[in-house]
Amino acid sequence: MRNALSIGEGQWRVLVERPGSLSLLVVVIALLVLPRMTTLLRARRG
Repeated sequence: MRNALSIGEGQWRVLVERPGSLSLLVVVIALLVLPRMTTLLRARRG
């Protein structure tokens, strides 16, 4: 990610312009968010 940003001169747009990098970014975000969401949902249900 750091290399992509340095190649793209610090612009985040580089990460979402290509389908491959966009899909990897979505997977990483999902892996970071889903465990926390399931924990919160379990806590609410009881």
